[in-house]
Amino acid sequence: MTPATSQLDRTALLQLVETLTAQVSALEAEKLDLQKNFDAALEKAVAQQMLKQRALAIEQTYEAVHNGPLQSLAVLLRADRVPALEDDLRSQLASINQELRGIYQSMRLSAQDEALYLESGLTLDFDLPLVVLLQQVFEHTLARDFPGYETLQFQVMPDFSALANTQLSVELKRGVCLFLQEALCNVGKHALGTTRLSVLCEQRAGSYWLQIIDNGQTPGMIESLLQSLTESPEVDHQERHQGSRQAKALAQQLCGKFQRRPNADQGTICELVWPINPPGGCQEDSELELID
Repeated sequence: MTPATSQLDRTALLQLVETLTAQVSALEAEKLDLQKNFDAALEKAVAQQMLKQRALAIEQTYEAVHNGPLQSLAVLLRADRVPALEDDLRSQLASINQELRGIYQSMRLSAQDEALYLESGLTLDFDLPLVVLLQQVFEHTLARDFPGYETLQFQVMPDFSALANTQLSVELKRGVCLFLQEALCNVGKHALGTTRLSVLCEQRAGSYWLQIIDNGQTPGMIESLLQSLTESPEVDHQERHQGSRQAKALAQQLCGKFQRRPNADQGTICELVWPINPPGGCQEDSELELID
């Protein structure tokens, strides 16, 4: 074999190695793409299955509500069956009837996309910044017909700009919005005689602070005793403190804390605090229900 022939063989071999190397690289890239597509398809399939299960649970829950409380309300609203029902009470029962039926529609729609449908047709689009969503919740909730709002003389308009740079998942944004709504509803339903309502949002000592403060009168000892006598222990345990359990679960996911404590003079402070830069492993998705 001549030197020239040997050089040609060596050149051909190098070219072959380069070709094989390029083909291997292309196959590895294709393998990565296939793996990504497979993972995406699997994630989509799991998400679709979860949506189906959630939709089924919603349907089953509504069937139970429709066949129970809604039927009882329908009987009460029939003038021929209960002619002595006062107009004001009849109006309230009709409103409850509409809200119960609206819950089904809102939950069904919420299960289909990343939005939250509240009563009276308000839709929260979680593609919007949290600052905008909280302002919508505040305005919408304060417009509801609750006795605690009737006596309001002064309220501090909230400024949620402190949360402008916070990065939360859809479920956590949903949770913070529902926390604000729950706290405001508690003022409207339970803090009778409220004249001042403040919603404060700020950054302090490396944390976000969201506070709802009122100066209303909560039920006294006698009222609480009468209420406890008319409620079963099971209802008291499962429902009356559900809002607090949800808030504590949200605080845990945010690596923060929740507390509800008496105001200095009169009323209640409802408070959610979480770190601006939380440690890893806190922001886990969770289903946070609307407590109304």
